[in-house]
Amino acid sequence: MDATETIRQIESAAPFLRWKEVNPEAYLTSAFAMFSESQQKEWRISYYNPPAHKITTFTEHSRHGTEEPFSPESLLPKLKIFEVQIRDDEAVELATATLNKHYKNEQAQRTILVLQNLSEEAAWNITFITNTFKVINIRLSAESGKEISHTMSNVTDFMQNPQDVNLRK
Repeated sequence: MDATETIRQIESAAPFLRWKEVNPEAYLTSAFAMFSESQQKEWRISYYNPPAHKITTFTEHSRHGTEEPFSPESLLPKLKIFEVQIRDDEAVELATATLNKHYKNEQAQRTILVLQNLSEEAAWNITFITNTFKVINIRLSAESGKEISHTMSNVTDFMQNPQDVNLRK
């Protein structure tokens, strides 16, 4: 199911409606899915509650819990679903075209798809993890499909040095 359809389904379901009654100031911040060719997408839809400074995540079947946001110092941007004109399958097609054009030797093994507000605009943040352990990130406007940026790095760039972890303690 498409991200926007999943959001509409969640927001009309009884568990969400009961939660929203208790959390009236909460708002939509993102939709997340990770999948491979052989897997279906399961969307995780997140809502931010400013007074509690908590994020609550739902899937189409249940509520998955509440947690602290990554950036405790600021409000999370609101995702305006009416701005989303490009469906998730279209976004993946556009990102795959960018992958094939700029990174010809890379083949995606896993795809991470995030719909969020970036720089005051609804955007698709698409990350491909390739068979050569590269991470290719492509950002597209969710309104027009226009490419915002693309980058490539190694998976190892995201790994922490165990000595760095010990220095923090």
